Amino acid sequence: MSFFRNPEIRKSTWIWLFLSLILITTAIIIDIKYGVLAIIHCGIFNFAHLISTYKRYRHIAELSHEIDKILHNSSKLDLNCFSEGELAILHSEIYKMTVRLREQASALKKDKTYLADSIADISHQIRTPLTSINLIANFLADEELSNERRLLLVKDLLHLLSHIDWLISTLLKISKLDAGTVKFAKDTVQVSELIQKAAKSLAIPMDLRNQQLIIKANGNEHFEGDLAWTAEAIENILKN
Repeated sequence: MSFFRNPEIRKSTWIWLFLSLILITTAIIIDIKYGVLAIIHCGIFNFAHLISTYKRYRHIAELSHEIDKILHNSSKLDLNCFSEGELAILHSEIYKMTVRLREQASALKKDKTYLADSIADISHQIRTPLTSINLIANFLADEELSNERRLLLVKDLLHLLSHIDWLISTLLKISKLDAGTVKFAKDTVQVSELIQKAAKSLAIPMDLRNQQLIIKANGNEHFEGDLAWTAEAIENILKN
């Protein structure tokens, strides 16, 4: 039987048999009746020990099988049959570990899906200005194009290049966020300072378009966060 191939079980069985033999021999020396009783009792105890050991190792084998199914991404987790002593504790720990691993796997899958969608969206957005740049390049190649029209096209070209640069920067930032290399600060951020920092890079484009940014705030608004990254987010909103 494969049960007796286990060295621990063989060792335990030999110890029980050796102790039983000593007990039976001693009982027979004292009295034959005691010897018979010793044989009966030792037989019962040895049989009970083997049955108990067999059940315990069978449960361990079943637990090992369930763990193997978990490692092979089995969607079903059936560990309810373990309800004794150390096996119950081990079952509880494995169950909690499995739930935690599945939650982490689910979160990782969502993050990867978000990253893939973001990359696809930005890639699609890059195609539009590239197409426009190609058309502008064809117009600029026209020798009969007026200087006024040429300046307008160059201005549009610079704007499109700036937009592509912003899209690429956004893509790099998303990659950093996904890789976990970005460390966010947790400081007290004044809203007025945040808006001014976010709008600073837009001052020239707004001036060229005769646009004005009006901030309606009391000046005391604040929150806990990262000034630089929040300013980046606000700047992206203002650009759009």
